[in-house]
Formats: sequence, C-alpha cells, structure tokens
Amino acid sequence: MPWASVTLKPGLNVEITPTANTTGYTATQLVRFKAGNAQKLGGWTKYYPNLIGGVPKATHAWQDLTNNKHLVIGTTTGLCDIANGTYRNIAPQTLTTNVACSFATSSGSPIVTIVDTAVNTITPYDVVFFNTPVAVGGLVLSGAYQVLSNVSTTSYTITAASNATATVSPGAGAVPTFTTISGSANVAVGLVAHGLLKGDYIVFPLSTTVGGVTIYGRYMVQSITSANIFVITASNSASSDAGPTSMNSGNAGFLYYLAVGPQSASEVYGSAKYGDGVYGLGITLSGQTGTNPTNTDWTLDNWGELLIANPEGGGIYYWGPNSGYQNCSLIATGPLFNTGAFVSIAQQMIIAYGSTVSTNIGLYQDPMMVKWCDVEDFTTWTAAIANQAGSYRIPTGSRIIGGAATAHQNLIWTDLDLWSMTYTGATFVFSFNKIGANCGLIAKHARAQLADNIYWMGTNNFFALSGNGVVPLPCPVWDAVFQDLDTTNAYKCFAGSNTSFSEVWFFYPSLSGGLGYCDKYAKFNVTEGTWDVGSLQRNTWLDTSVVGSPVALNNAGCVYAHESGTDADGSPLGYSYDTGYFYVDDGRETVFIDRIYADFKWGLYGGSENASILVTVKAVKYPGGAVSTYGPFTVTKATPFISKRIRARQIMLHIEGNDMGSFTRLGLVRVRFAPDGRGP
Repeated sequence: MPWASVTLKPGLNVEITPTANTTGYTATQLVRFKAGNAQKLGGWTKYYPNLIGGVPKATHAWQDLTNNKHLVIGTTTGLCDIANGTYRNIAPQTLTTNVACSFATSSGSPIVTIVDTAVNTITPYDVVFFNTPVAVGGLVLSGAYQVLSNVSTTSYTITAASNATATVSPGAGAVPTFTTISGSANVAVGLVAHGLLKGDYIVFPLSTTVGGVTIYGRYMVQSITSANIFVITASNSASSDAGPTSMNSGNAGFLYYLAVGPQSASEVYGSAKYGDGVYGLGITLSGQTGTNPTNTDWTLDNWGELLIANPEGGGIYYWGPNSGYQNCSLIATGPLFNTGAFVSIAQQMIIAYGSTVSTNIGLYQDPMMVKWCDVEDFTTWTAAIANQAGSYRIPTGSRIIGGAATAHQNLIWTDLDLWSMTYTGATFVFSFNKIGANCGLIAKHARAQLADNIYWMGTNNFFALSGNGVVPLPCPVWDAVFQDLDTTNAYKCFAGSNTSFSEVWFFYPSLSGGLGYCDKYAKFNVTEGTWDVGSLQRNTWLDTSVVGSPVALNNAGCVYAHESGTDADGSPLGYSYDTGYFYVDDGRETVFIDRIYADFKWGLYGGSENASILVTVKAVKYPGGAVSTYGPFTVTKATPFISKRIRARQIMLHIEGNDMGSFTRLGLVRVRFAPDGRGP
C-alpha cells in the first residue's frame, strides 16, 4: 500500500479555509511553535502561596542594594512588595478632611500655620493638597504642599509660594463664594486678594451648585470686578438669582498624602542609603494614618534601588526597601495628576505623561502633556536654566495612552500615533518626533519589548518598531482576535514578552468569554514569524527578571511563575491543536486509510518519555461535506500507529493532552492508504 506524509507548516492561520490551510494549523490551545513544530506550552506554579488583595494591574521586579529581589504588584486596592517570600503592603495612604478654616500667617513670611481638628499629627513626611482654594493673609493657597513642620496633634505648617502681606491669628481664612444672576451664565466669584487678571485660569477641585449652575473644574477669568471679586462663565445659564454661596459649605477641604514610619531619629538625609529620610529632617514622629485609595491602574519602575509608582490619575510616589518607610511617599514637587510614568534610560529622569498643568490658581490634568524631572533629581520638575526639567504637549491625538523607555529613545503612544522623545541635552532637553501615524496603542500596558524591538496592539492591528521604523505585523489570527475583542473593556488589554522562547503575548478580553477582563491571548514568535491563540486568564505579565522566570497574575490575585514544570499549578495543563484538512492522495480519489503514524517527542530532553496523547481523526469526502469522526485514540511512545479503516479524500487531526507531568511535540504525520475510486 502506498504512503503519504505531511510536514505541517508552523503557526496558526484562521484567515483561510481549512482546506486551503492543508498543511497548517486551524486551532490551538496552550501550545507554542518551536523549531517549526507544535508543542505543549510550559507549565506554571505559584510564585507566592497567598492571594493578592484587589484586582492585579501591573507588576515590576528589581534588586536593591542589599541584593534582595523584589516583586511589586499594583492592584485596584493597593500596592504590595514581595521579597524573600515576605509580603508587605506599601500602598500610598490618603486622608480627606473638611473643617472650618483656621489659618495663621505672619506678614513678610511664607510660613502658614494650618489647624485641622480632624487629624492626629501631620508630619513633615506628609503632603497636603487643597481641595478648596483658601484666601488668608494676602495669600491664596491652592495645589499641593510638603508639610514643613508639626506644631501639635491638630496643627502643622507649610511654606507658601510667596510672603504673606498681613499677620493673622489662627481662625482666619476663607474659601471662594459664588453668585449668580437669573438667565446669565456669568458667575461672580468672591476670593479675597485673588491677584488674577482677565484671561487667567482658576481650578475648583470640588463642585458647588448655585442658582442651577454647577461650578467644577477649570475656568478662564472673563473680567475683574475688584481685588476680591472676578467673573467666570459657567456651561449654562443660571435659573435664579442666588448667592453668595460658599464652596464646600465654607469649609476648607484637604487631601493628605501620608507617609508612615520613617527610619530612626539618628538617620538624617544622606547619612543612610540613597533616598532614605526626608531632606534635612532626622526626627521620627508617630503620625496620622489613612486608607489605601482605589486605583484603576498603575505604572511601575525603579530609580536605582527606589521604586517609582504612579497610580493612574494620581501623583508619582517613591519607596526605598531599606528606608524604614512602611509605604510610598508622594513626590510633592512632581505632577500631581498623571496617566502614567516611567524612568528614562538615556538619562536618569522620570518621564510622566497625561500630566498636571498649573494654572494661576489650582491644577488640572492635561491628557496630552508630557513632563520630566531634572537629571538624577526627581524632586525638581520646574524648568529653569540651571536644570533640565521640562514639558511638551503632544499635538496630535486626543490623549496619551502609554509610554516606554528604550535603549535609544523614549516612546509615547497616543490614541492615534507613536512619538519618539530623544535626549539631546540641549535647550529643549528632548526632541519630539512623530514616527508612526494611525498606529496608536489600545491600552496602557498593551506593548512589550523583545531584544531591541517594540511590539504593541493597536485598536485594529498589531505593530512593531524596529530599525525599519513602524510596521504592521502580518497577522493570520486577526479574525480570532479583533472580531472577538470586547471593545468596551479593551483598555484592559496588555502584552508581555517571553524572552526564552522569543515570544510576545497579547492578552485581551473576549466577547465570547464575556468576563469583562482578559481571558484570551494571541502569541507571536518573533524568530519563526508564527502566531497562535488560546484561552488563558491573566491580568499582568512580567518577562524573565531578577525574580526568575516570567511572573503573571490572574484576576483573582494568584501569582504564578510561568515556564515552571509541565503542569498548571498542580493540575493537568490541557493543551490541544487541530491541523488543516490535508489530501491523502491528490484529492481526486477516495482512499481507504488503515494506519496513521504521528511522529512525536514524548518528553523533555533527557526526561521521562511518559506522555499520553489523544488523537481524533476527522474525515470528509469534499470541503464542507459531512464529517466522520474517529477516536479519540490514546497514543503513547509504545503505540506504533493508529489502526483504523477510514474512507475519505481529506482528513485532519485533533491532538490533545490532559495528563500530568508530560511534554509532547509533534513532527511528521504519515498515512498508509489504498485508492478506492473516485466516487461521490
């Protein structure tokens, strides 16, 4: 009897029909392609035995100066550090208070004393943000301030941007008031010694409703009535004459960023490890504690041995593993609102995007603003001749989605384009250039770096940046990804590299899964140019790092070390793949098949060859015809062939495995057959 052999083409293709994909693969699940052959995916085990609280959003690993290896995980409810098997909650803590205005100033001094009866010992490690502008002693206080000193359990001092013009005792201060006129959108704002001019801007962080008008956010000053009154224009006309109505019911509103537990009193800045302590302060106070704010996402990086963390929409924090601090501290001088941040490789500088813009009074977030600190100094963010801090507003797109540092340039993705920012060291510090159009990023973490190339997922394609510039990736699994993409939750997509296998993984939430978070993946082997897809629920992915093999977390907070063993955390790793329908002869003759020889590797190199494989044969007489199914047949190394009489023109193989401790790889497929006439 004659023989036919099929050498399968590596890679999945769902774009063409099963018959057109004669020697290819038409379905995959938890497999990869290596050396042109399909093989079972590597297994995973628990990296940490307990669940991490909250929904995981980002991971980062680095090694500190005492050689401890750290894995940091940002979740919706906090930020934790795992080092040497020990878990620490290092999340920022905040506290919001609303109290009667009670401030004190001295004429000619920028020092302001604040009394807040809702706190218990605010320390110089803390930062206070004014949710309400406050006028006192000829000053208008707004924005964020590093606490200067503790006065008592309910009072502390800050340093204003200028000197007070009057001396007032505690109990002074006033928030803005609003007055409306029926049928007019103009609102008169009362704020003592406001110092504003026509065309200036002011931000009201808390909303106030008066006369049917809600005042919230950023406004341009339309006219100046007096030194204490100016006019803004609301988004709608007032329904009545009303006011003056005080913002926040007349109370001062504070948001505290709290740092808990510094090092001992004997250690001042510069006397311990880099980054320890608060500059110029060597005392320890038992301070106010707060709660971990809810976060939608995180970006994480490291500055030397310091962790740099930015909760989306919030400020930039730092934490030193050996500083003694129990949690992250806010960089008070940095932008207070950001979409994300990373550390530049060209020069040690934090790059923040979607960042804060200062107005004449108050702050707001600009989704297209890029800001960076001075070289080797993340406390300096205001541009000056003596430093290299600065900012640049990306001119195309509606918002910045993500950013990354590479060896040669920093990259900024908007929803439309890709921009490079290259360090020049000249007057403008960075040169900005659009290097890719209509190739925006679908989600903040949906990009990965492998070797010197960058890969990312856009809203309707995959892209790569290499020496040839930005190019779309040919994608034979496009239908499986983008036609099944849950676009409502597309912002949760993420990517990760697996250097050991030259792979880039793109995880996405599927419509078919209906979970609302990432439950499927598309995987690209950059060396072989092959793709495959599968179902695997993961929320984050970290490539091989100082903590070992790739680490990933699922939505429940399980921390897994991937490429660890051959099983799925103590359970069978159920893998499968389908070939295309291949012709046994030339397709003209119906044939009888009596033996199928599938060539496998049955175990890892030098290991036990104990794999047990299930092979199902599906046969048709013509494309789209009735399918006859045979099997599944259990195949092991001791099984020389599958013996079954099958009458067909085309057959395909479905191969799966669900046994423990095994590894397989498929090679050549051979079939023994005899012609049986042309038939129908």
